[in-house]
Amino acid sequence: MCFGENNATHAAYLFNAQLGAHWDIASQCLKRHGSPFKPDERYQRSFSLAQFRFGSHRDGSQASIEDMMFSASFRKPSLEFLCNHDAVLRLFIEEGHYNLNIARASDQSVADKASNRALKQVEIALRVPFSFKAIRGQDSKIGNGLHTYSVLELGLLDAVLIDTKPTIPDARPALTFYLSQYLQLLHNSGQTVLLSLPDIARDGFRTEIDFSIAASSSVAASSGNVFGIAVDDINEYLTSRWCKVSMLNIYSLGFPDANVGSIVEYRNIWTGKKSDVYFHLNFGAPRVSPLCDKEAVLYLSLDEVSFYPNQDFIGVSRTYNDWELAIIMSLVEIRGEGGKVTGAKFTFKGSRFVSGISRFPGFDSTNKDAVRHRDRVIEFISTEYLGILESVQYNIIYEQNTEVLTSEPDSEDDLQDDVGGDKGVDLTPWKIAADKGEMFGFDQIVTVSHSVINAHFQTLWAGNVFDNTSDASISRWTYQEFFEATFKPITVHFLSNGRAVILIRINEGTLKLFKNQQPWSQSEKYKFSTVQVAFEVDVKMSTHSAMPGVTSRWTTRFESSNAFKDHGKNTNVTFNHIYLNLQDAQFVRELSRFDSLFTSPDKYTIKKVQAILTYLQSYYFPQLVGSGYHVLSTIPVWKSGPTLPPFALTSVTFRIHSKTEVTRMTYTNTKSSSQPVIVILGMAGGRPFPEVPVLPEWIVRPTKTTYHGSINISGRAFLDRLLQQFSQVNATTTIVPIFDGIDDEGWKLELVTWDQHPTKRRRAPKFVPVKGKGDEKWLRYRWQERDVWTHEHEGGGSLSAGAFGVSCITKNFLEIPLTCDSVSDTLDIKVSGEIEFGVSFQGTSQKWSSKSFARWDATFSLQSSIEGLHVEILGAPVPEIAKAVVEGTVPANSEGVIPEKLFRNFLLSNTADFKGVLDVLKIFESSWSSCYPGLSTFTLSQPVFTRKGDLLFTLQPFLAVQQIVSLATPASAGVPRSPVVDPRSRMKKRQTL
Repeated sequence: MCFGENNATHAAYLFNAQLGAHWDIASQCLKRHGSPFKPDERYQRSFSLAQFRFGSHRDGSQASIEDMMFSASFRKPSLEFLCNHDAVLRLFIEEGHYNLNIARASDQSVADKASNRALKQVEIALRVPFSFKAIRGQDSKIGNGLHTYSVLELGLLDAVLIDTKPTIPDARPALTFYLSQYLQLLHNSGQTVLLSLPDIARDGFRTEIDFSIAASSSVAASSGNVFGIAVDDINEYLTSRWCKVSMLNIYSLGFPDANVGSIVEYRNIWTGKKSDVYFHLNFGAPRVSPLCDKEAVLYLSLDEVSFYPNQDFIGVSRTYNDWELAIIMSLVEIRGEGGKVTGAKFTFKGSRFVSGISRFPGFDSTNKDAVRHRDRVIEFISTEYLGILESVQYNIIYEQNTEVLTSEPDSEDDLQDDVGGDKGVDLTPWKIAADKGEMFGFDQIVTVSHSVINAHFQTLWAGNVFDNTSDASISRWTYQEFFEATFKPITVHFLSNGRAVILIRINEGTLKLFKNQQPWSQSEKYKFSTVQVAFEVDVKMSTHSAMPGVTSRWTTRFESSNAFKDHGKNTNVTFNHIYLNLQDAQFVRELSRFDSLFTSPDKYTIKKVQAILTYLQSYYFPQLVGSGYHVLSTIPVWKSGPTLPPFALTSVTFRIHSKTEVTRMTYTNTKSSSQPVIVILGMAGGRPFPEVPVLPEWIVRPTKTTYHGSINISGRAFLDRLLQQFSQVNATTTIVPIFDGIDDEGWKLELVTWDQHPTKRRRAPKFVPVKGKGDEKWLRYRWQERDVWTHEHEGGGSLSAGAFGVSCITKNFLEIPLTCDSVSDTLDIKVSGEIEFGVSFQGTSQKWSSKSFARWDATFSLQSSIEGLHVEILGAPVPEIAKAVVEGTVPANSEGVIPEKLFRNFLLSNTADFKGVLDVLKIFESSWSSCYPGLSTFTLSQPVFTRKGDLLFTLQPFLAVQQIVSLATPASAGVPRSPVVDPRSRMKKRQTL
């Protein structure tokens, strides 16, 4: 023993010597009392270190050692101590076998030899916990009084199989079973209870034994987890926290609290204690190598250690790089609700610096000042610094965080989400929209989803991939000699707070570092790849003339857009743009990924991150803004005037809306159909804005495919116009009889339509809403005109005296569905009419009557397709005339007033006028021109009316635009790009009635 030193190696030698002695005794006993088969029960424990057999054997001459379920002859075992709690017990099997059929294995079982597997020259390593039991005594004959003898007890019953050499495939279950039987026997034998070095008080010296310090770094790394937490997860947690704290200082002059930044940098004067050594420590990411569940080695990486002559920290006197200090720490588990282990932390009580596995490159041990400086750093870290870490809870080395993202905010997932949409469609909001839809006084409510915006950036990226012009910055960008990168498409996610998260994803690039806040031309050029940088930005709206930061590049892009082509030359139109305010972007470290930089962090890692962020915010974002790539949507705004196009907006505002609260920490867990959307609120005709309400859930429509957005048009803006045109249908289908009197030739009766009548045409024959069964599915309207009168005649001439009667009743019906056919995406507006026309005569000598009916119906079918909306007329708009029902005999001079004949003659030249209705509906066949998400043109589909008469559509891009977007998928890289054409040129021109 060496008093005053760590006697761990001496203790290990003593324990192995005792274990070897026990093995020697067991081997000698085996030679004297062994048998060819299973030993006598009274000798099993005596032999256990040298031999173990499990199972039974056949009787008589058939008996064989292969009958045993397990058999092993052992060489001398050894102990290797990992720490103060665990050791490795190594068993060496000279020869033997084991049986795979452990399901039927018992100490009385006879093995099926076919399932036996040989064991020859196999080393088995078992991780075994241990403890010491102290036997204290006091005797003046021993030392100076107090003395302690410690007994080592191996916890064999809690041993865990580590591995075998050589590796035996598929053997672990069987070996684990048989070894558990063996260790039980070995435990009962008492041969693993070993006496430790004596601890005798002599002149104040005690016997120190610390296996943890004595353990080598290779052994220290042998434990793969702590409290069931993988060591890789622990080190990833430590690296992530170090990265996040490092980034706190990226754009500030210092950390808000020196202790908060202590895992990144520290100056010893920040403790407030006086010192004759002044140093500045820059830390790299720490790491942990567990020794067991009770202890671990904490490695503190010192990327740079600078010493200064005074506390002003001016003029470095000595600098070192890449030091690493190893400190043994005690571990404590963190438990959450229900007692479940949720993390682990260090307790610094009993921590020890380990010089043997610490590194001090560049250190000169012959220089007294250097030694003094190094020792002061070691002292500081081993004492004060550990307390600082604990004060800000940096002693927590792993903790499950309910705030962290449960899925990575990765672009590829975003693209799949946007292309594929949600599986299945919840139609409940659709039904609510039809039943309780409310426009709150607005003329239009337009929603634009993040899917549309991301598809827009996909399109821009696809168009830039093969573009060799100077403005291909969406896909690749170079800033002089200092920075170069290729990008994936930008992705955007809106948040409930009215802001948005944007993800800038870099495939690969190179950079030079900054010096004195400027790009440093003398810097080495560093490569990096697979970087994702997240920012949170405001979403704002501006008029075209007031757009901040744009350049002539934006003017060129905008003037080639469909928005400008449709309205740019109209002096009565201005443009409002909704855009991402990149000028004030806030870096979001939680959503950023610098995996390629932090996988193997070095002393320049944070400087590289700082450089990437600075290049993006200070140089790249102005480039994007200058080209207008930050514009999300464009809305034409008209000046008020007497003649405005249908649905022209004269004022607009917007907000971000979501069904539930979505934050930057929860958006990745929110399904696509529930993501926040841009909601554009518009007024027409110069009407003022109503108070902006809290928007309801149904503002976001469910769809069967990707949700791009929706258009909600108020009944005031559309249905009133539609009903006005249906009044013209009434005017051309309502029949009015005109009596022209009597002459010698007979009765004179003429039929005219409402719009032909000299007085009635001054009044519009309006449809009137009606209530009835099925109101949950339809908006129903009715128009009726009834003319019934009698003319009495008495006098000379050929006509008999009597009463001539006329009855003419027109009934028209209009049905507007409150649902869109979920299979065909078709909305059918049905209009129909029936006319009952009858004449009669009753006189002294004759009595007769004649009645006929005419019926017609038409359906205005709004059919959705990938090309947009198509309107056509279905049904039988030409009336079907029923054969007259005649009672009595109609005289020859009255045949001219027979209803059936009048109907046929009249209806040959008078047909229903559907032109006005078609003109109103066919507006929706064209591209929608009141909003241009991403400067793109969209069509309408899936129309549905609400109970209040508002009309809802979903937005969909033209097929040509969709084809361009498909080019943006990674699989398309390298495929020649198709020419980008105006998608509206592909729209079919349909001729309908």
